[in-house]
Amino acid sequence: METYISKRLQTIELLADQAGEAVDHEQLLDNEVRAKLLHEDFGVLPTIGCEVEVKWSTLFPDLAEEFFGPKDDLGRFERRYDDLSPASQQELDAMCCLLDQQLKPKYEATKEMGVPAGSDAYWEFANNPTYLWETLAYEVSLLMKLGLIPEGYEHSLHVTLGGMSVEGGGMCMVLSGVELLTISPERILLATQGNRLGTNTAWARRGDDGIRQRLAGSLALEQEVGTELRTLTTASPDQLAMTLSTAQILSAVLAAFRRRKDTAHQPTQALAGLWPVYRSELKALWEHNDLPAASWGPPTKNLAAWEKWAGCLAAREVNSSTEHQFGEFIQEITQDAKQILGQF
Repeated sequence: METYISKRLQTIELLADQAGEAVDHEQLLDNEVRAKLLHEDFGVLPTIGCEVEVKWSTLFPDLAEEFFGPKDDLGRFERRYDDLSPASQQELDAMCCLLDQQLKPKYEATKEMGVPAGSDAYWEFANNPTYLWETLAYEVSLLMKLGLIPEGYEHSLHVTLGGMSVEGGGMCMVLSGVELLTISPERILLATQGNRLGTNTAWARRGDDGIRQRLAGSLALEQEVGTELRTLTTASPDQLAMTLSTAQILSAVLAAFRRRKDTAHQPTQALAGLWPVYRSELKALWEHNDLPAASWGPPTKNLAAWEKWAGCLAAREVNSSTEHQFGEFIQEITQDAKQILGQF
């Protein structure tokens, strides 16, 4: 009987074959098996899965601009479908029908290869979870190489850490670190605008603080609870790798901290010791920007906090800024954590 890992790697091999790329099967297998051990035997490495939403406008940008006009600074089009005249709607529908006949079979084929599909956007890749972020990042990068996730556009990315509960605190801090390294201020600001009815949009629809707890019915790998990070985006393989790596490794540090009193295992204790350092530095950053060390709630209800946080994301571009220095600190602490995980 095939194991879960072998099935996951089979999906990657099928995608790689389509992309004309050789796969180091043994290396992928060894990495996944070792990560599985860290997850099951030591409880310090959460599983990781993701969903990537591909919008129609990223597949047909010229056509989108022709019908909907230029985008504003937050990436919103000047017009929506309902704003078009009946004649324009009919013309666009006819064009989309022809384009779908060419493109949709390519997306449908990925389901046959083992990549589940969600129901959001033009197409949503709901990639099955893996034990190691590198495996997942490689799989999604192949979808990019195949042109199914166009590079250079901000695609909504939801990352789920299996085994990590929102309860007990800390996951919002994990998310803040990932955001500071990887997403644009516009991603945050867009959610503060609401839709035409004034209600939350995009990542702010479910859960507070950009995170959402998920339970067993929606999780794989026998996980009873998980945390979904909803504010993230991906535009390139490098950004994706940074996002997934930071999310899983910071979550591993938090997981070790949560179980520090239940084990005398030295590497676990060493990993746990990184969390108070990270937490202290992040709280100092929040305080520096007059942000509360408590729930910020949804952006349409606590606009000031989210606007300040967007300002932090913009400020990191200045090398001498506190935000930029904190970004360097995150990379250092995740590197320290990887070294400790290598000792397990």
